[in-house]
Amino acid sequence: TAGNGTLIQSIDMLDFSVMHLSTFERLQRRWLDALSPAAKANSNNIDPIIRSANSLASFNSNITRRHLAYTFFNKVQYNTSKFNSIWPKLSRKLNRTVVIMPFLGVDMGAGHSKLSYRFNYLASCFWSFYTFYPNIVAAVKSPKDREFALNMSGLPFFDVLLLDYIPKSAGLPVATVQQTKQRIASGQWDFDYVFFTESDQILLMR
Repeated sequence: TAGNGTLIQSIDMLDFSVMHLSTFERLQRRWLDALSPAAKANSNNIDPIIRSANSLASFNSNITRRHLAYTFFNKVQYNTSKFNSIWPKLSRKLNRTVVIMPFLGVDMGAGHSKLSYRFNYLASCFWSFYTFYPNIVAAVKSPKDREFALNMSGLPFFDVLLLDYIPKSAGLPVATVQQTKQRIASGQWDFDYVFFTESDQILLMR
């Protein structure tokens, strides 16, 4: 939304959208009988997802947000002086945003993706957001998931919330939002904007 609460929508939906990996996976299973033999044989292959995570990680280590934004705005014919005038404000908004994502790794929970895929989905999701938003938080229900996110995933999370008091995994998204509100209201976190996403959604911006 704009500062006055007005809703803003891009002209082209692909300017700002996500690729929902578990939905794609679920639709493949639903329409498995309609797939060609070659497509069926390849339906469980997530190598493209793994490659995308690796490519995004490499991309993030070799490009600055300022350079990325400059390249993006050049596409819409912003000259250098105009970009230099808007970059401080844009950069501030990106840095003042926290991305929150519930993540269920060791539990099947209410999700649709195979358990073995979720760790790869998380990496692709994380790096696609990190390109623009440096502050990303995962919320988990299991100490094993927290250990993975913090010490094994190689993903530079701003924080990982352990919400092990939740009786059901389906409650993790709501609990994530509640915890975020509490931490911002208390001053424990200092952000102006919250971006909620799922841990299997790859951000697409152009």
